Amino acid sequence: MVLLGYPPSPVGFNAPVDLAGYTPSGYAVRKGKWDVFEILFERGDYTVFNVENGGVWRKEERGEGGKVKGVGWFDAKGRRESQEDEHILYVDQGRVVVGVFDGHGGSECPRYVRDEVGRKLEEGGSVSVEYLLGIDEIGKGKNITGGSTGNIVQISDRGKNPIIECWNVGDSRAVAVFVNGDGGGVRGVDLSKDHKPDDEGEVERVEKAGMKVAEGRVVKGGKESLGLSRAFGDYDYKGMEGLEPEQQAIVAKAEYTQLHDPTTFDSSLVGFTLWGVVVACDGIWDVMSSQDVANYVVELGNEGKDERETGMEVAWRAVERGTGDNCTVVVARCDGVN
Repeated sequence: MVLLGYPPSPVGFNAPVDLAGYTPSGYAVRKGKWDVFEILFERGDYTVFNVENGGVWRKEERGEGGKVKGVGWFDAKGRRESQEDEHILYVDQGRVVVGVFDGHGGSECPRYVRDEVGRKLEEGGSVSVEYLLGIDEIGKGKNITGGSTGNIVQISDRGKNPIIECWNVGDSRAVAVFVNGDGGGVRGVDLSKDHKPDDEGEVERVEKAGMKVAEGRVVKGGKESLGLSRAFGDYDYKGMEGLEPEQQAIVAKAEYTQLHDPTTFDSSLVGFTLWGVVVACDGIWDVMSSQDVANYVVELGNEGKDERETGMEVAWRAVERGTGDNCTVVVARCDGVN
């Protein structure tokens, strides 16, 4: 295919960029020209899906991280004009902490939350429900703009089985992946619940705070709306006088989950081994189920893909399936843990 003004096949790694730094498909995204985008887009495209993004940490390189063998991450802007996702990876001798922060209304809020969580970990501290509420209140005083989800997973080295802890605010999701060596297949087990406005408990809180839920969104003042019920930032939805922070229409109160003995968490996991954990933004989960992702990451691992490559392939499959959002995936591999 040859287009006027461009060299042959201006796609993927061969795509040129204009003076603003956009490739042809990136410019099509910016202008909303989806028919043109579909023709021009291939993986490797610098401004849409750059396969050089991401990174990987391997245990053998540093000797830390407990029972976690490796962590990889990958992010792609996808069919969005800008990338508003952030992620975190922290490793020490006894634990690995990973997280995804999916921003909306700009990148200031996800960066703020990422930086605050990172600072806490670097100081030797741990995340908690109270801590996350606290940094959200501090962000209000700093006039942080926009909003963000936050899904943080800590894998601690405690005896035979690691302790997996998850703190979730919003609709990013963490999934524990289990495999059965006796031919029992693969299981994807949700560590977090997506916080959607039309969930029963969420609707009740939203309405008590003076707002309403319509068509799956929190509606403020009849015009503005938000497609999730828990988030950092979004302070316009947290202004009802007389209510505590965790009582507002939108809250940054994390839902906490702990998994130590898999069979206690889910009795059907007898005989299964923990393969690892996947944390991703809703750009992935909008088009792939938890089980879809679990099956796919194990398949990719069996093909010899490392954790970064695995995350990239998951993101690419989501783009192929038509996700309209940013795609960020973090994969923590825990082979050999029973």
